[in-house]
Amino acid sequence: MFVSVQYGYNQSKLFNINCQIAPLLDAIHDGCYKDMHKFMKKREEFFNKEIAALKKKEQTLLKKLEKLDPPKDQQKEEQKTAAPAKGSKRDSSPKKGAKEQKGGAGEKKPAKKEKKKDEDEEAKKKKEQEEAERKAKEEEERKKKEEEEAAKKAEEEKKAKGAKPAPGKPGAKAEEKKEEAPPVVETEEQRISREKTEVNAQIEEVKKQVDALSAKLKLLTEQQAKILAEEGQPKVIDLCEKTGERKNMKAAADQYANGLLRERKAYVLTKISKGAADEEQIDNIAIDGACIRTPEEDIKWEEEQKELEAQAANKGKGGKGAPPPKKK
Repeated sequence: MFVSVQYGYNQSKLFNINCQIAPLLDAIHDGCYKDMHKFMKKREEFFNKEIAALKKKEQTLLKKLEKLDPPKDQQKEEQKTAAPAKGSKRDSSPKKGAKEQKGGAGEKKPAKKEKKKDEDEEAKKKKEQEEAERKAKEEEERKKKEEEEAAKKAEEEKKAKGAKPAPGKPGAKAEEKKEEAPPVVETEEQRISREKTEVNAQIEEVKKQVDALSAKLKLLTEQQAKILAEEGQPKVIDLCEKTGERKNMKAAADQYANGLLRERKAYVLTKISKGAADEEQIDNIAIDGACIRTPEEDIKWEEEQKELEAQAANKGKGGKGAPPPKKK
């Protein structure tokens, strides 16, 4: 003969009711609180693992960002190494000039010859550059002419066929595709900028998730301390039916539980305390679900609560109002 006792956060445990009520209440108290501690400990481990995995992911993303954006010191070193290579040719001429000056008046003629030679080389380079530019222009003009001729030819072919494709036909789709702009080729700088933006967005998202789970972990630590303190406090525990009817098990401590409780029925574990006006106050022995659920589960739970509230409001309009849903 067993009954199900519900407690904590959606937890339940079976108990044998073929015994006296006093030892049954002790077994329920010890067993339920022990299970709650185990459940919260497992949840704490889960949150810690999730946070560690997210921080590892953040480090990977930061390394990726470093590769895309090298540090300023590295950029400065690259600029320094590139600068002497450019200036080496410029620096060579003054040294040569100094040597020529030291050589005396007899070395003036070779210097003039070298100067003339440099001028000739420069003139030759200019001519070659002008020739290359001229050829490039001619090539560009030739390509334009070919394109124009091809376009004219295509138009003539269309006129010869005399067919105007109606919208929705394959010909119309082909024309639309031709009119579409060519795909924009992404430059290296644009690619790096895009990837940096994407990585930064991913890092921000990971940080938000870490903050949300850290807040959950803090709530869970507070709840663990609360349940531990509650367990050690002297109190009266009782079982209630889901309708709210209390079984008053303490008053019949010497009797057998199977005479008071019904077999295969679910009961809620509660604690009895006195209110401000010495009236009895019945509270469920439960864990705050906010410290157990993940942020994603919170969203789903809130939606369910809104649905339950709407259903309760509709029932209330029809006559007997249903009690509002209790927070888990």
